[in-house]
Amino acid sequence: ELRRHFHNVSVDFKRGRPPLIQTHSGLVAFGASDPAIRLFRRGEEAQFLEPPESVFPPTHTPLLTWPVGLHLDSERLLAAYTSGGVVEWDLRGGGEPQGRLVSEPRCSVEEYQHSWGYRDEPEEEHLLRCSLSTTATFSPDGSKVSLPGIMSGLRIRSTRGGDATSIYTLLY
Repeated sequence: ELRRHFHNVSVDFKRGRPPLIQTHSGLVAFGASDPAIRLFRRGEEAQFLEPPESVFPPTHTPLLTWPVGLHLDSERLLAAYTSGGVVEWDLRGGGEPQGRLVSEPRCSVEEYQHSWGYRDEPEEEHLLRCSLSTTATFSPDGSKVSLPGIMSGLRIRSTRGGDATSIYTLLY
């Protein structure tokens, strides 16, 4: 079944971006150059899990729709996107899992001010830009995600409520 989806792998390697693959007890999650996550269960057809539109900022471009990190266990699948948003799919029920946003694709005012050292009230565009990330790493239990910003700073967020738990500033 995976072979039918390898065309996405070659597209990603041409862009210099490897695909994302996570496995867990007969499950395989595969993310490539589009927003959908392919979920493979042993002996079943692939499921295409589409994230909710709220994971992408209103002014997003196709580059902001790539998954940049995955976490998979027997109960849920988490995907972080270049927009900085994080989506969770509950895998416990039958049928097609529905994605829900667990972390907003925007920095909080505190995250923005801490990352940049600004004390002024930021505009919405700045909060959206602040959250952009090219990679993400989930904790082993999936309860937290680290999102290094492309502008500055490392944000650690809870995947249980999306709250910022830590903010680290990059020093130059």
